[in-house]
Amino acid sequence: MTQLSLEALIKRSNLKQCLRDYLKAEGLIEIDVPCLAKNACPDSAVAPIGFSIQQEKCFLQPSPEILLKRLLAKHSIDCYSLGPVFRDDPVSPMHNLEFLMLEFYLMGRRYNELKEKTLKICTLFLGERPIEVFSYQDVWGFVTTTPYCFEKKYFTDLLEVNKIDYQEEWDVRALEDLAFSVLCQPHLGQKTFTLIDGFPPEQAALARLEGNEAQRFELFIDGLELANGYDELIAPEQNRERFEQWHQQRERANLPNWSLDQKFMDVLTSLPECSGVALGLERLLMLALNKNSLEQSMVFSWNQL
Repeated sequence: MTQLSLEALIKRSNLKQCLRDYLKAEGLIEIDVPCLAKNACPDSAVAPIGFSIQQEKCFLQPSPEILLKRLLAKHSIDCYSLGPVFRDDPVSPMHNLEFLMLEFYLMGRRYNELKEKTLKICTLFLGERPIEVFSYQDVWGFVTTTPYCFEKKYFTDLLEVNKIDYQEEWDVRALEDLAFSVLCQPHLGQKTFTLIDGFPPEQAALARLEGNEAQRFELFIDGLELANGYDELIAPEQNRERFEQWHQQRERANLPNWSLDQKFMDVLTSLPECSGVALGLERLLMLALNKNSLEQSMVFSWNQL
């Protein structure tokens, strides 16, 4: 049985309607994309749910990104998708195997406008808050008081001082991810909307590089990552290189791997300049309902099925 009261069910519905009304008023068209597809983005930081059906490998989509970009290669329109996505990470108070995601795209170089609209959506759900902005490097100094340095010893020293366990064989990226999630993230977005920009090239994902910085931002609220946005990488060969790097990272980490998405690669020459963001709507709804876990704010969570 669901834990939600009737009042909470109505508030969830009203918030989603308010979101759709806002996006429509801003000129964005809602696009329906499949939850099930024959390929998935190989981002090594994301764990899609894969299985076989009718003797074909397929995936529950961890994000609508690849399918939306295939659409944008044919129709250059401001658009969004609002629906369920799936990630095979351990179930926890802040992660459910299936959750709602909002992803939207603005045509042209409108990266700053993308940030503004993302913050506006959070304001619609949570009300006004102060906004603070850090570069990725500066946030380390702000939280740890130690200037950022991309070296293994920098992260192991931080972890040891704070009595956080790690494995000696972990590479510098794994240590950095652990240190950031445990030491930095809990302090971000406390009574504010905290936006981190200017990520190093190693963390560019599918964002465009400008100089030595990725045009990518993350938004944190109450210690939770809520959004991840890019000035999108358009160059076909650079997209291919990053996909191949992810495949190599998966191989080194003994993670599941699969073939390159050739249909996506084929349309990149037609992909218009654009900026896009993915926002974890389920977490935003949880905060808006004043709940402490997704299990308390979802209509049915994994543990209730």
